[in-house]
Amino acid sequence: MARLAPVVAAITFLMPVAATVGASPSSPPTLDITSYAASWLPAPPQAPNWGPGPDERGLLFTQGGTGFLVSSQSLVPTGAGSVAEVQRTRDQGKSWTTVWRRSRVSLSWVGTVGSEVIAAGISLVVGQPFLIESSDGGATWQTVQVALSPDLVPGVENSDVQQALWSLWAFDQFDFVTPSLGFAMPDSMTGQAAFMTPGPLALLRTTDGGRKWSRVALPGGVPTGGLAFVGNGRGFATGSGSKCLGQIWQTSDSGLAWSPVPGTCVDDWLDALSFPTPSEGYAGGGDWAKYTNTGRQQLDLFRTTDGGEHWAKVYQSAGPPGPALDYNPFGEVDFVTLEKGFALDGGQTAGAGGPIGGHLWITTDGGRHWSEQAVAGLRLVVDGSHGVWLMNGGPAAGGDVVLRSEDGGRTWSEVGNPARTAVLNVAGSGRELWVNTEAGEYISHDGGRTWYRPPAAMGRVSLSSDYGSSLSFGPGGLAVILNGDDDFWVSDDGGRTGKTVKVPILAQIGIVAVAFANARDGLVVGSGQCGSDEVLATSDGGRSWHKVGETGVLPISFAFDGPLAVAAGCPGNEISASYDQGRTWYDLPLGNELSTSIVSVSVAGDSVAVLCYLIPSGREYMLFSANGGRQWARLSFSGPGAKTVPGALVLTSPRSVWAYGPPGILWHSTNAGRTWSAVRLFLPLVP
Repeated sequence: MARLAPVVAAITFLMPVAATVGASPSSPPTLDITSYAASWLPAPPQAPNWGPGPDERGLLFTQGGTGFLVSSQSLVPTGAGSVAEVQRTRDQGKSWTTVWRRSRVSLSWVGTVGSEVIAAGISLVVGQPFLIESSDGGATWQTVQVALSPDLVPGVENSDVQQALWSLWAFDQFDFVTPSLGFAMPDSMTGQAAFMTPGPLALLRTTDGGRKWSRVALPGGVPTGGLAFVGNGRGFATGSGSKCLGQIWQTSDSGLAWSPVPGTCVDDWLDALSFPTPSEGYAGGGDWAKYTNTGRQQLDLFRTTDGGEHWAKVYQSAGPPGPALDYNPFGEVDFVTLEKGFALDGGQTAGAGGPIGGHLWITTDGGRHWSEQAVAGLRLVVDGSHGVWLMNGGPAAGGDVVLRSEDGGRTWSEVGNPARTAVLNVAGSGRELWVNTEAGEYISHDGGRTWYRPPAAMGRVSLSSDYGSSLSFGPGGLAVILNGDDDFWVSDDGGRTGKTVKVPILAQIGIVAVAFANARDGLVVGSGQCGSDEVLATSDGGRSWHKVGETGVLPISFAFDGPLAVAAGCPGNEISASYDQGRTWYDLPLGNELSTSIVSVSVAGDSVAVLCYLIPSGREYMLFSANGGRQWARLSFSGPGAKTVPGALVLTSPRSVWAYGPPGILWHSTNAGRTWSAVRLFLPLVP
């Protein structure tokens, strides 16, 4: 596991005032290691229920709460290429199971027709299109041997045919009208990327369930992503041609032959189709803002009421001003009734950072007026008139997440959990836990079973994702955040409200650590030189301060559960302990045998836990004392999970220890670190 640089005054959560540790030693204590043992770490659980996280590519929800996600996690840094997964939920996204997984495969689409579930992507081993199907609801899967003939990309040099076929398939979306009849076409939600393949764009057709594909022509044009069949072999497709930037084509023989629909040649892109009934349908499109004269978004919507024979524009808008990469044409349109519809604009165009999700729009009057929503997505799935799903919203939606609305888009909640999110730090007190992850900060009030975003007031005083240099929680909703050189923020209601407390005495040298045992009793350590670090105490919640001692070390990590206080840091990565609320300090040198770097210290009652990084072997070990640091047990990490040893230790009770291991997993020990269990994170991504 990569080493994380220690954070000065690492984050700590504080316990209520414990029973007296005992009188101060009559002579300076030594680091007395009385026992050596192995700390057993089991292998991290292999995930049947990771749930939505980064790298989701395709989303599908069917009736009855069943849904499927396909993902492709890049493993390029390890040389393994990519690992693709199909995940299934049967409870509206509350839990997920991985039902198919393979390395060196990239999946980009999942869909269904009848009882068949189909997923498509690219095989990275042979560089060929890849297709899998399941006829039993995702329980078992079969690989479909896909055949694409080189004549699908006419005019391309032989040396470029393979790359052209790859790109042609990789940028496609699919629509299976029946288990046998299916189509592949450019994915308009990838923005311009779909229109920059090495070979010409193509509409591909299969009549044998995806085994053989042939090109079908849109006379005078190329497909742009919209496809809809209304029955009896009749269907429509959107495209672009030399004479028309956007146009609609029609077929009456299940897609074998196509012809332009008269009167549909327009000056903007057409990318999406939706037919709520066989006779009434919608076509959406527009133009990218960077190509308009005003630099503003252009959204268009056309409607037919006679089965596609005639189309009329019902909506055109220049949209709100904004960066050109933020607003683009309608790329997905889905009407659930003649009046109510949902749409995504086309997301970011080609270039660095793309594609990302576009903005969600809703209409309730047949497309004549649209309202932009405060969520975004790269995939839109609509289930009835009220169920709406969005996938991969990008920064506008809080990251690579799956969002669900049960009220037609008015309110949203996250689906599943980002269990692959790396944990960067952990802290806690009693049943209160805090984690800092790549997805942000979370607090649990029930020992890690459920998680919540911290109150907004705490975030407003945060200097960084780990709250600057110190966060402390204590009894009765006490929360303390070191917020500046000579002040900190304190709350007595769990962080919902708070106030700034200054320490004027330390205005010149600043504060390096702060810790409170309760709402009144606290300690701060000044950021002086090693060996001369002032300790100030308060007994009135920070209204007044007085110097009580000097730690003798500049704390890298600091813990206080009055009267016991422990600091670890320079010089020499030493431990210093106080048994009288910071007045008198005793150095506990580690000695030559334990040439080491202190990662973290934690205190709960009489217990002290220290995580050490052994030099030069690079191995980690744990020191644990049950009597205030007078005697210690040294625990080395062993077992199948030893390669994922913790990055920090936190005592939440005298024998309960928490740590973070591999991404998305917390380690927990109830026997002072001798054995551990892995606790999986279920983190919401939406406040």
